[in-house]
Amino acid sequence: MHLDNAVNKSTNPRPGQVYNWPDGPDVYKGIPKHYTGQEVNPTNVLAVLRGDQSLKHRGKKVLESGPLDNIFVYLMTHGGPQVLAFPYGGYLFAKDIIATFKDMYANRRYRQLVIHVEACESGSMFQNIMPPDIGVYAVASSQPTQMSRVAGYDSKLMDFTAGYFAITWLNHTEDRHRELLDDQFDYIRSQTAKDYYDPYTGLKWHQNAGHYGNLSIGRLDIGQFEGPKPYKIATGGDSDHHNDDEHRETVSMRDVQVVVAEKRLLLAVSTSDKLRAIDQLKHQLLGRQLVNKLFEQFAGVVGQLLSTTTTTMTTGLDSQLLVDQELVSNCYELFVNTFQSKCFNMNKNPYVLGKLNVFVNICEHLTARQLAIALNQLVGQCETTNAIVGH
Repeated sequence: MHLDNAVNKSTNPRPGQVYNWPDGPDVYKGIPKHYTGQEVNPTNVLAVLRGDQSLKHRGKKVLESGPLDNIFVYLMTHGGPQVLAFPYGGYLFAKDIIATFKDMYANRRYRQLVIHVEACESGSMFQNIMPPDIGVYAVASSQPTQMSRVAGYDSKLMDFTAGYFAITWLNHTEDRHRELLDDQFDYIRSQTAKDYYDPYTGLKWHQNAGHYGNLSIGRLDIGQFEGPKPYKIATGGDSDHHNDDEHRETVSMRDVQVVVAEKRLLLAVSTSDKLRAIDQLKHQLLGRQLVNKLFEQFAGVVGQLLSTTTTTMTTGLDSQLLVDQELVSNCYELFVNTFQSKCFNMNKNPYVLGKLNVFVNICEHLTARQLAIALNQLVGQCETTNAIVGH
């Protein structure tokens, strides 16, 4: 599954090719196109894992595994508290992918399953949720309240080419197929936990990988899940290439659009290029300003409804909704889907995903009657702040 939208993009300096590190080799040739474009959505992801026969009858590939098979899954996208965002088809919620794993386990669709997820707050997809007894070993690129980073800035492409987590485990996998998953996790954690200084706040933070589920699977060889033979990952460098001075920079996945706009402004030579870069940067920053204002106002309105403070709603980040808290989990999903459909397409600006903790906190305080009122207030708030649409 891949969007397949980069190979012929106008900004691609190497048309017809895709590379995952500056000056790296082409990794596009021979890549299957089972699901591309709008087919890459949460519904299809879960259907493929379940081996959905209706997809198969339409000529699409699905997982046809049995009780002796090991499965490896890798997902990279933007994320928020217990949710992964897709460019098409909405969002993949933690409770849905966990339910799919439970169904697969009950129907003996695998022996063991390993999943790597690279997204901001990806640990929230599994922490306190993933059962230890369904044969799943999950590795998340960051803790439940942490952002994940990208790396490999390419000055020709004027964009970042790789996820920091992905480039770390992919390069470690080279010629290490007989090492243990635990060994790889320790390496990933040691590399991604290096200090990162936020250019906007000046604060230091870390990206700490986490592992969840049946941790005993970590004592198995990597090759049992990622292939039995040593092979070369086409990343254009050795396992420590992401520490080279030229490509050392890493930024939060949510800040990529702003950082890229800033770089374009700094590199612009002509007046027209500078004005264009200023417009792009202004567009991003005004969008963030509007998002901040919308959530602050909404938190204030709901705070009055609940007789609590705006600070209670907007701080004290807690993305640890438990699956057995069915009402709270359903409430959160309602808010996310309502915001997406009535207010703002979060896929256009992943910065918004960092505000979803407001919905988490609100849902932990609402009664069923108050939920309907709060949802109506959210829609009304968006209508009065309609300038946010398109930012």
